[in-house]
Amino acid sequence: MSREREKLSKKEKKVGDPIIIKKGDMINRGPHEDDDYLVARVGLNAEIIEEMPGAYKVIIPQLTKERVRAFGGNRKHEFFYIHKPN
Repeated sequence: MSREREKLSKKEKKVGDPIIIKKGDMINRGPHEDDDYLVARVGLNAEIIEEMPGAYKVIIPQLTKERVRAFGGNRKHEFFYIHKPN
């Protein structure tokens, strides 16, 4: 990883910033780490819409409503949570 990229990944994120979700990363459906989660099969782009104490609430445009419905049955999940590293 280049030094510039490493600095950007360690930089504190704020509302409106993009987040790159890497293949294999966990994407939670709720704000708590023990809530249901998905594992990214491919890299995804997310946008922070709210910063919480232990997580970021994000929108993932690449997950269309049809795909989200497939993951959650009849429930519609538009918001996901990415937990901050300790």
